[in-house]
Amino acid sequence: MAIDPDHPGGQGHPAEVSITRIVEQLPESVEQVFRRMMRELRRSREELRRLVATHLVRLETASRATDFIDAPLAGHIANLCHHLIDTIAPPVEEDHRRVVQAAVLYFALEEDVESDTDSLIGLDDDRLVVNAVCRELGIDTNAPGGV
Repeated sequence: MAIDPDHPGGQGHPAEVSITRIVEQLPESVEQVFRRMMRELRRSREELRRLVATHLVRLETASRATDFIDAPLAGHIANLCHHLIDTIAPPVEEDHRRVVQAAVLYFALEEDVESDTDSLIGLDDDRLVVNAVCRELGIDTNAPGGV
């Protein structure tokens, strides 16, 4: 993943994260779930990584049993999540940490708007959330391996 050098934060750490700019990119139903996940208790970087890895394995396994789970897309979203997790090494602003954690939880947990394993568009909302947070942090989602 590449960092946009022209973004205000330069190295993936913007001067100020705008939650408003992020949620303006999301449909209302997705925004509601994202905001709920922003209120979750703080999780460690290691726990977030485990959640992403576990969910990715679950999706890859489920994709072998059905044609509609896009395992490569799930892998790309997981890679972006890991890149986001890399940005929350201390010191980091609280809003930055909260939006990254919320995006990661949105992908890793089944509590989002569209079920990742039971819906033809199950990963679309996850992609919207992760991309919105990446854009806010100056992370190029179009880089090789991006979504």
